[in-house]
Amino acid sequence: VPERVRPVPIDYCPIDPIEFDKLTNRFNSQVNMWKWVSLLIAIPAVALLTYLNLILPQDHIRPEYKDWDHLRPRMKWPFKDGTHSPFHSKWFNAIHFENKG
Repeated sequence: VPERVRPVPIDYCPIDPIEFDKLTNRFNSQVNMWKWVSLLIAIPAVALLTYLNLILPQDHIRPEYKDWDHLRPRMKWPFKDGTHSPFHSKWFNAIHFENKG
């Protein structure tokens, strides 16, 4: 590699990021603002939402199945008995004759 193309190592950064506020007078104030926002608002909010979603007991009772025609449009599937999709689940996909028998 020719000498004129070879990179020259720099021992120090010409502009120190901490000293950058001398040019703009805004960098340090924004860093402090976002530091306090994350410490006082974001972290407690994440902790509170974690508590509400994971630790508190949750009772999810499945509602009673109602056999209304507009809630269950059906078409014949080309496999099995024609009423169950390839991803059928008895818990999530209610079919009117499954609850009766």
